[in-house]
Amino acid sequence: MAKVGRASRNASLLRVETVSANKTISSAESGELYLVDISASAANITITLPTPKAGAYFTFLLSVDADSAGQCIIDAGSGRTISGNTIVQAAGGGDTKAAYSNQKIGFGDAAKRGDCVELVSDGSNWFIISANFSVAVEVAFD
Repeated sequence: MAKVGRASRNASLLRVETVSANKTISSAESGELYLVDISASAANITITLPTPKAGAYFTFLLSVDADSAGQCIIDAGSGRTISGNTIVQAAGGGDTKAAYSNQKIGFGDAAKRGDCVELVSDGSNWFIISANFSVAVEVAFD
């Protein structure tokens, strides 16, 4: 492959960051994939979104099974909402789809690797592109 081809391919790779502690995202980080690790005992973390900007987007993916007491809350900030549809997978089938609108959304105790939330901003608030959970959606730490 020509050098130009390699540079082009590398430029198209998704930026990835592992998060296992509280994090405040900057607006310059739009497009990041955050691999969330709440596998440590009772590890509760908060990820704070930046001020909404039209077109900003983020993906949050649980990279390992969560501890039975570990939670992660994604916070849009005071006066802002995260809205859209969520899907919670039932153990025996029969997934539950629900409309959602809250300042916070998150992964709950004992959530499973692969749970994912994708968000995009319209410049005022955040909208859910997709949200798939193995346990109930969290809006606050237990």
